[in-house]
Amino acid sequence: MTHRRVLILIDSIESDYQIEAISGVLRATCASDANVAIVTGGWLGPDQQPTPRNFLYELIPGAAVDGMVVMAGSLSNQCGIEHFRTWLRKFQVPVVCMGIEIPGFTSVFVDNQVGTYEAISHLIEQHGRRRIACLRGPEGSSEAVERHAAYLRALSAHDLSLDANLTCMAARFSREDGVAGVAALFDDRGVTLSDIDAIACVNDDVALGALEALNRRGVRVPEQLSIIGFDDNANARAANPPLTTVNQRVELQGYTAGRALIDMLETGLPGPSQRLDSVAVVRASCGCLIPNQNDSRGIEMNSRARSFAIAFLDRQVTLAAEMARAAAGRLGKQHGWEERLLRALASELQTGEGLFRQALENVARKAISGGGNVDACNDVLTSVRLQVLAIAVSKAELRPRIEDMFQEARLMLTNVGLSAYRDRDQAATDHMRNLSKACMATLATQETSALSHALSAHLPPLGVAACSISRLNSSSRRGPQFEIVAHLSPDFVASKSHALALSSLGIDQTLQHRAAVVLMPLEFNQRPVGLAAFAWGAHNPMTYELLREWLSVAVHASGAQNSISRA
Repeated sequence: MTHRRVLILIDSIESDYQIEAISGVLRATCASDANVAIVTGGWLGPDQQPTPRNFLYELIPGAAVDGMVVMAGSLSNQCGIEHFRTWLRKFQVPVVCMGIEIPGFTSVFVDNQVGTYEAISHLIEQHGRRRIACLRGPEGSSEAVERHAAYLRALSAHDLSLDANLTCMAARFSREDGVAGVAALFDDRGVTLSDIDAIACVNDDVALGALEALNRRGVRVPEQLSIIGFDDNANARAANPPLTTVNQRVELQGYTAGRALIDMLETGLPGPSQRLDSVAVVRASCGCLIPNQNDSRGIEMNSRARSFAIAFLDRQVTLAAEMARAAAGRLGKQHGWEERLLRALASELQTGEGLFRQALENVARKAISGGGNVDACNDVLTSVRLQVLAIAVSKAELRPRIEDMFQEARLMLTNVGLSAYRDRDQAATDHMRNLSKACMATLATQETSALSHALSAHLPPLGVAACSISRLNSSSRRGPQFEIVAHLSPDFVASKSHALALSSLGIDQTLQHRAAVVLMPLEFNQRPVGLAAFAWGAHNPMTYELLREWLSVAVHASGAQNSISRA
């Protein structure tokens, strides 16, 4: 059966925002007959000047592509919407834009102003913040413009005057911009803590950079200064303090965009654009005290139960459903785990032999071995605890024993998680170090003969099952082509002389039947030298960017001095 080839055009894979967007699109396409290629060709430069990574986009018109989901917000941040629209038209395939609305194209985007206005109003109304600085994004970004407009509207609605000295431009959307923004405020402009009491940032990465810079300066957040972001990525939730932000439902945007493209391919008709609302998410960085989600005092207790055993038996179906909801599919392929945990829980409540803790540990370790973590297990534990305490209300003597059981289970998960994270991080560091050594060795040998062995030894433990590394040869008799210089595949062996047309996008037999691959442009000293194609699935997707940097050096050192001429 012939599979459709769908592309996701994205600037890079360097943040949780990009990873969540990709995950959403892949969730939408997994039930269809589409193979997905994630094309990381960089953002488009201002004044229609291509950036070094953009050569990857130039290969698309000649390739067999059925449709594309395009991260429009990220790609158009520097070039502006009008140039971006013109650029999109050259592909002549169905396109769904994600992140911002692009006139003339089906778009899935979030209302940036709703959540931003809500978050800034929260600072003013709940925390009395009245001198709010703003680290805004680039002027060419419509997302940044909308968020800044909401900032201005919130100030005006609360009769607060705008101080232009408190607004700094973030060149992009990175942590470095947040660090630079704090330096610009305090060092360049002479702002002091008496001049501001909050900073509103264009996104979470900028906010996290600002938070880091404030911590280095000894500024206490939120006691002396509140800070908010936008995106609600995983790092925002894990920040110290956890970051108040705006959830723009990135994974849902990706899923909706992916689903819209599949519908277009199946019906042949463009679908309507869809706008989603953004929502403020309140955490500690603004000054709020977040309620304890493990607090059982608000639970409706079942005081009429004849006995705990009967009540527990009656609630089996409800308990299993609540556990599955709490896990939200994050435990991997562990069929029947709910029933196993419930049986162990019932036995432990009768015997006190630690069976529940043991069963939960088995679930946690299997989740970790599959590339997950213990977060889902903690959520399941919270859900089960609240339900069991509600059942046991008529048995006061059981409550201390139940609390001890769940406390021991929580401590077990903490220890398992810390141990697993430490082991995984150390192993990942070792594998990446060995891969970097193999790439750097090409500087001395100008040979990539050992690279395939290094890839085979160190990529699978990182979650990458296959890859194909190719060098650009612009002087071939058959015209420009990619030459395979290294690969990893369980079922296909390529020779060094194996060549691919540019229209292949670097996807050879190693990868052409994979449900999802990621394409990374290899460039050195501002010149394209090759392409790396990987199976999607790395435990940490940001690994791909590190590999790209090292492989660029390796392929360049092996003799690649070619470039693609631009029209």
